[in-house]
Amino acid sequence: MMRVAYINAFGPPEVIQIGELNQPRREKETDVLIQVHFASVNPVDTKTRQGNHKFILGKKFPRVLGYDVSGIVVECRNNGAFRPGDRVCARVDNRHGGCYAEYVLCAEAVISKVPDFVSLKTAAAIPLAGCTALQALRDKGGIQPDSRVLIHGGSGGVGHLAVQISTILG
Repeated sequence: MMRVAYINAFGPPEVIQIGELNQPRREKETDVLIQVHFASVNPVDTKTRQGNHKFILGKKFPRVLGYDVSGIVVECRNNGAFRPGDRVCARVDNRHGGCYAEYVLCAEAVISKVPDFVSLKTAAAIPLAGCTALQALRDKGGIQPDSRVLIHGGSGGVGHLAVQISTILG
């Protein structure tokens, strides 16, 4: 068992409860079990809690929210990219989230090692906003070195990362 913050109904912040649920177990070879140190709160978590995505996600309860996580690898495959004890961050790859818990399970492919000079607290804020900014600029925007880029909301969660990424991309 593990402690979690979860919902049993859609609604305002008051529907969030603290309790215990079963700890996830690795089922696929590429699954990685992470001990959660930090989980960030994104607009998608609020919208999911309110029920705005129930047509996509369904009405399955209890639901543990949260898509961004940082923490320590607890279990992983022996010949994979990670080892127990690695500091990592991830945007959980299941469509239901699950980071507001003591442990979360996700695939190797969505996990990144966190360098020693970056705190786990900072790392938890990067995955969803960082992927959104990168995909918007590189994949959808097709920016190239010497492109001119205008970023509205450059001080927001995605925007401040978009400013940095566009600078890195030239």
